[in-house]
Amino acid sequence: MGRFIVRRFLWMLVVLLLLSFLTFVLQRAVPGGPFDREKALPAVTVEMLNEKYGLDKSFWEQYALFLYNVAVPRVMRIGPFSFEIQADLASELDQKVISPALREQFQKNGRPLSEQARIEVKQAGSQWSIVDKDSNRRYTIRREEQALKVSGQDPDPSNSVMERYLVSIPLGGGWHFRWINLGPSLQLKERSVAEIIQQNLPVSFQLGVLALAIAVVIGMPMGILAALRQNTIWDYLGMSVAIFGVSVPVIAMGPILQYIFGVLLQWLPPTGWGAKPPFIAGLFPRDYTWDGFWKFTLMPAFALGIGNSAIIARLTRASLLQVIREDYIRTARAKGLSERVVILRHALRNSLIPVVTILGPMFAAVVTGTFVTEQIFGIPGLGRYFITSITNRDHTVIMGTVLLYAVFLILANLVVDITYAWLDPRIRYE
Repeated sequence: MGRFIVRRFLWMLVVLLLLSFLTFVLQRAVPGGPFDREKALPAVTVEMLNEKYGLDKSFWEQYALFLYNVAVPRVMRIGPFSFEIQADLASELDQKVISPALREQFQKNGRPLSEQARIEVKQAGSQWSIVDKDSNRRYTIRREEQALKVSGQDPDPSNSVMERYLVSIPLGGGWHFRWINLGPSLQLKERSVAEIIQQNLPVSFQLGVLALAIAVVIGMPMGILAALRQNTIWDYLGMSVAIFGVSVPVIAMGPILQYIFGVLLQWLPPTGWGAKPPFIAGLFPRDYTWDGFWKFTLMPAFALGIGNSAIIARLTRASLLQVIREDYIRTARAKGLSERVVILRHALRNSLIPVVTILGPMFAAVVTGTFVTEQIFGIPGLGRYFITSITNRDHTVIMGTVLLYAVFLILANLVVDITYAWLDPRIRYE
C-alpha cells in the first residue's frame, strides 16, 4: 500500500504539471488580455501593467517563471532588520525620488524595492519612510552621523494557520521555508491568490462537507430502502424523490427554501454565513452554536446536498439490487444468517464500491466552491472568485483555483482507491 501511495503521489505531480500547462495555453489562446476593458485603458498603462506582471515576456518565459514560483522552495528570513545606506542619498529622499543608486543600496542588503515603493518625508533631512505595497514592507530611515540607518520588519507570512502549512513553514530564528507562490491577482488590487484561497476556501469547505454529509445521510438510506422494497410504495416514493432532487437545480431550490424558511416562517436567515476566522487548521469553525454556525449553514447545505443525495440514492439502489442477486448472497442466506446480517455485512459493503467512486469527484466539486449556491445565499466562498476570474481573465486566480480543485480531486480519488481495498479484500495494491 505504501508503494502504491508513493506512485500515486508522483503521478499527481505529473498530472498537475500537465494541467498547469494546458490551463496556461488555454488562458493565452483566448482573445484579449487581463487588462482589456470595455473602456480601453491607455496603451502606456497597459504596457506598464504587462511589464509589472511579466506578461510582456514570451509564453515559455512566463510559464517557466510560474513553475519556479510554484514548485521551487526557498528559505528566507522574516523578522526585524536594519542596515545602513549612503548619507548622500538624503537629498533624493527629500525629493521623494527612488533613484537607481537608492535601489542598488536596498538590493545589496537583500531588500529590493518594487515599482510600487513610495517615499514619505517625516522630517526633511533626517527622517523618512518608504512604503512598498508589493512586498508589504515599511522601511523607516533615520540620519545617524555619517550614514542613513534603515530599519523595519519583514511581514510574517505564517500569521494564519492556512498559510503556515501550505505556503510558509517557520523554521525558527526568523527563518521560513516558503513554497507555492501563486502570485498576485491581476484584477483585485493588493490581493494575492494565496490570500484569496486562504480567506474563502474555509467557507466553501465547510459548506461542501456539510452538503456532502446531508447527501450521504439522505441518499444511502433512501437507496437501501428502495432496493430492499423493490416495486413497492417505498421504492416508487424513494425514486420519485430522487428524480425530483436531480431535476430541480440549486438555482430553483435555493429561492424556494429562502422564501419558505427565511421569509414566511422566518426560522432561518435567507443569506449570510455565520462562521468567522480564525478557523481551526485553517478550515474548521471554532463556534458550532446554533446562532454562530448552524442556522446559516442548514439551508444552503440542504439546497446543495439534495441533488447529490438523489444521485447517491439511485446509485445505491442499482448497485444493491445487483449485489443481492449474486451467488454468495444466496449462500449466506442458505447458511441461516439473518437477513439483517446478510444485508449489512455482505450485500451493502460490496454494493458501496460504485457509491464510493462517485463520492471522490463529488467531494472535490462541493468543497472547492459552488458558484450558484454561494451567489443565491450570499456566501463568501471560493466559487464566485473562480467564475469571475474567468470572465475578468484573471490568469493567476484561474490557475490557482484550477490547481486547487485538481489537488482535491486527486487526493479524494486516492482515498477512494484506499477505501476499495477496505470494502473488497480481493483488491490489493502492490
